Amino acid sequence: MTTEEMEGEVQALCDRRGVEVQVDPGMRLADVGLRSFDISELAIRVEERLGRELNLGGAVLRELETVGDLVQYLSRAVEIS
Repeated sequence: MTTEEMEGEVQALCDRRGVEVQVDPGMRLADVGLRSFDISELAIRVEERLGRELNLGGAVLRELETVGDLVQYLSRAVEIS
């Protein structure tokens, strides 16, 4: 998946949650209204889309602060898996 596709998945998640915002990589996850549960859901959606499991560390997910951090982390997980 490309960075743009990952950002699109974050935007789609916000849209499903009723958060009316244009997602930007510099936006804080808390400001977008995404919590750890939402991030886990996003990771599962990426796994389903790729057809394989990603090696994600729960502790790291809780430390992510911005949309860009999340996209970068998921992109690295895709490359490693």
